[in-house]
Amino acid sequence: MQLCASRLTVIAKNTQLIDPVTDLVSNSAPVKRKRIKPSLTTALVLGFGALIVIGMGTVQVIAMWSAQKNTRERLAGNARFAVVSLVRETRRRLAPVRTLNEYITRMIDTGQINLDDRENIGEKLLLTMAGTNQVSGMAFVYPDGSTVRVARDRCILPPATPGEGAGSGPFMENAKSRYQSFWGAPICIKELNATAITIQTPIRESDWLRGFLASVLTVNALSRFIARSGALPLADNRFILFGRDHVLAHRLMEKGEFKRQADIPLPHLDQVGDPILARL
Repeated sequence: MQLCASRLTVIAKNTQLIDPVTDLVSNSAPVKRKRIKPSLTTALVLGFGALIVIGMGTVQVIAMWSAQKNTRERLAGNARFAVVSLVRETRRRLAPVRTLNEYITRMIDTGQINLDDRENIGEKLLLTMAGTNQVSGMAFVYPDGSTVRVARDRCILPPATPGEGAGSGPFMENAKSRYQSFWGAPICIKELNATAITIQTPIRESDWLRGFLASVLTVNALSRFIARSGALPLADNRFILFGRDHVLAHRLMEKGEFKRQADIPLPHLDQVGDPILARL
C-alpha cells in the first residue's frame, strides 16, 4: 500500500491538469504579426516613380497652357493685322475721291468751270468722274440748297428738292463752318436706291460760301470692296462701323439689301445677320 501511494504521488506530480476554460481563452488570444519593413530599393523605386509622374503631369499642364497662350496671341495678331490691312485698304480706296474733289475745286478757282452755267457744271462733273470708279455720283450744292447732280451711267439727274439729300440743312451748316474737305453723314439717294457717304469740299471766295462739292460713294460698293479685297486672315469677318451702333460696310450688305433706320439710313449691329456684330 505504501508503494502504491508513493507511485500515485509521483504520477500526480508529473501530471499536468488541463482546465478546458483556460485552454480556450489562451487559444483565442491574438497572435502578434511581424511588420514587413520595405527595403531601401523599394522605397527608392516608389519615390522616383512618383517624381516622374508628377514631372510628366507638370510638363503636360505647362505645354497645354503654352499652346493656349500661343493660340490666343496668334489669333490676336491675325485680328490686328486684318484691322490694319482694312484701314490701309479703305484709305487707299477713299483717297482718290478726295483728290477728285480737290481737282474740281482748282478748276472752279481758275475759272475753268463757271458756276453760273449749270449745264456746263454737270458735263464737267461727268467727265472728271469717269476716271474714278469709286465715285457713284457727284453734286454741286448752291447756298440756297439747289443742286446740280450727276450719276455714273445716268448722265445729269434732275435737281434735288431743296432741303433734301446733300442740300439739306445739316449738310449746308457743316459746309458753312468748314474750309477743308470732310466726310458727311450717310444719306439715302432715291435715284440710286442706295445709302451713300459723301466727301464734301466747300467752295469759298474769301469768306463767302459759293457752295460745296459732294462726291458720292455708295455703302453697297464699299461693302463689295472690303468683301473682295484680297485673301487675308479673318477677311470674312471684316466690317466698318459708323459710330457705335450702326454698320457702314459689311460683306452681307454688298447687294444693298439691308434695313435702314429713320435717323441714319444704316442697319443696327443686330440687323446685318452677323452673330459677331450682334454680340457687340
